[in-house]
Amino acid sequence: MRVSVIIPSKPMQIVSILERVLKDSELNYDVLTIKELNVNRLSDRDAVIVVGRDRDLLLIHQVLKENDIPILGVSIGGETSFLMDTHIENFRRAVEYLAHGNIIVEEITRIQVESDEMDAFAINEVAIFPRRSASLLEYALFINDEFVWRDHCDGVIIATPMGSTAYALSAGGAIIAPKARVLEIVSVNSIDPSRRPFVVPDESEISIREINSKYTIEIIVDGIVREPLKSDYLTIRVAKKPMKLLRLPRKERIYDERILKKMRLGEEILSLPPSAKLVLKVLEYEGPMTQKDLVEKTMLPHRTVRYALSILISRGLVREDLLNRDARVKIYRLSQSLRREK
Repeated sequence: MRVSVIIPSKPMQIVSILERVLKDSELNYDVLTIKELNVNRLSDRDAVIVVGRDRDLLLIHQVLKENDIPILGVSIGGETSFLMDTHIENFRRAVEYLAHGNIIVEEITRIQVESDEMDAFAINEVAIFPRRSASLLEYALFINDEFVWRDHCDGVIIATPMGSTAYALSAGGAIIAPKARVLEIVSVNSIDPSRRPFVVPDESEISIREINSKYTIEIIVDGIVREPLKSDYLTIRVAKKPMKLLRLPRKERIYDERILKKMRLGEEILSLPPSAKLVLKVLEYEGPMTQKDLVEKTMLPHRTVRYALSILISRGLVREDLLNRDARVKIYRLSQSLRREK
């Protein structure tokens, strides 16, 4: 079996662990960094092992595009997730399972988003937001060319079943079972109080048309790809090929436990005041920021941002760190537990 092992960079400690295990295996392998990766180098691979975090696997998925090479996620943080099925301490066992074919292939729904300037694939969600937070987005929703609604909101998210427990959940979406053959459309903070998440069959063609905002509109794919929208429409449909995730066999799956955690997290987020929800959303989409950055991005008063941050920190959703280059400045980021749930 021909396998590529992909890591974020090449720290000697990690590389030595990987090499020691791989040399003892029956695999034909090479070790690449994400920067060295391209589709041509993987064209003859039977599988890919991604060692890192969820974000690393999502980055690699963007490089692979429609390619459906099976991927095994190995976490270096000690925590597993929906994408990272095992951790580095179990790397030898994972390689043995893979070498002997004793591994489970799970097909994951992914979606393709197309517009004049983009053709990308997502396994979690496609989000459309104005670049400036707290500004309205106007759009019309069509399903299979049939008009459904026109809305004014902060943004709109189209999520897969896997993505239903990520940003869509924090925006008030439903939790969808991974095997359900549906997609979910979530209007974020719609001015229409009756607007609810809309679940459609996954053979549907979803069109977001007549997109308009006072500010530049961005398409965000899995939180990884971020492109300005130059046209006024985009189309989302299920990709022809699903993503193939490799799973280690185990007597008990921990799916139920993870879903319960997601439900508790969703309830926690929904109970937040609007200002805290906005600050949390900005940190989710923009990454770590200072208080000054948050004030500029959200356009909220300083005291409101301070209040929102105090709530998020007290509930363990956001953590406060000192900026490396200036110890007088504090930077705010999603807590480790919240990033794992994403």
